[in-house]
Amino acid sequence: MKRIIFILTVLIMTLGVNAQNLKFGAKAGMNVAGMSAASYNGEKEKGSNMMIGFHVGGYVNYSINDMFGFQGELLFSAQGTNKTEEASGKPKVRMGFINIPWLAEFRLIPNVPEFSVFAGNQIGFNVSRKVTWSDGSSASGSKLDDMLNPEKINTLDIAAVIGIQYTFMEHLTVGARYNYGITNGSSGNGDYKVKGNKHNVIQVSVGWTF
Repeated sequence: MKRIIFILTVLIMTLGVNAQNLKFGAKAGMNVAGMSAASYNGEKEKGSNMMIGFHVGGYVNYSINDMFGFQGELLFSAQGTNKTEEASGKPKVRMGFINIPWLAEFRLIPNVPEFSVFAGNQIGFNVSRKVTWSDGSSASGSKLDDMLNPEKINTLDIAAVIGIQYTFMEHLTVGARYNYGITNGSSGNGDYKVKGNKHNVIQVSVGWTF
């Protein structure tokens, strides 16, 4: 948490001294999350289905001019996937992340400053994980159980981000974005060397700029 506070402090300091162009806000919304199919020692799983989660947090926005700006955010994001193939049933993987998106904002339509396009990257820190099995079993020793072992989870998640946003009445924002995972969700071990298994999340948000 100290690392997160330090990063946000640096971001705010680098935005400049013109407080008139600096705005703060809060946002919340729905995640439609999934994970790309993983391969275990070259054996690829059949895949997974999307699951519904949520995100909530705040943001800092700085406008350089009428066409361009930056936005930094601090979000808690509940995401994961519904796996379709496991011998012990159909598992639902739930994970919690502290995400820090750092985005460039483009206002591409002349005379319509309310519409923005965002693009950038996101650093995420895994803070929780849980597997729920459809048949109530623990699935101890399975590939998925091995993959979600705390010692084998990649706690750092990096994603590319692109999205759009529209602002009503200068305060109310409605937006949608796609987070494309770059890093593997799990490293596995000597038994299950995991490739793929990347987080991909569609987010729909409502926010308020103060």
